[in-house]
Amino acid sequence: MPQSTPERQDLMIKWFGSIDTIGPEDFLKSHGYILSRDWFWTKPTPSHTISDAEWECLKFLVEEWDYGGFLDQR
Repeated sequence: MPQSTPERQDLMIKWFGSIDTIGPEDFLKSHGYILSRDWFWTKPTPSHTISDAEWECLKFLVEEWDYGGFLDQR
């Protein structure tokens, strides 16, 4: 099983209270991200600039839970 860094796990616990997928997923969805059936995230708009917090959630889900990453819309 993949595993994120202890620092990123601690950050997820600080922000969401656990290292499950619910907090980071809900956070990304609330910012307009869409999760595909093959576990890739799509940005809200092609011109959207990914914030530091969004990057942390994306990286955590990829590292800890083996999500696919995100699709760059150019």
